[in-house]
Amino acid sequence: MDASQIRVGVRHTIVQLKGLVRTESERNIAENDAWYVFGVDEVVNEIEVRP
Repeated sequence: MDASQIRVGVRHTIVQLKGLVRTESERNIAENDAWYVFGVDEVVNEIEVRP
C-alpha cells in the first residue's frame, strides 16, 4: 500500500486520517493501523477512495 497520499493528524488521543487511496481495503488497512497505536481512543477516517 502506498501511504504517501495519507495525512495523519493527532490531537490528544484522537487520530484523524485524510487523503486518497485506490481501494476500500487500503482505507480500512490505514484505519486499522491507527487503532493499533497505544493510547488511541478514537480514529476519524476521512480518507477518500478514488480508483
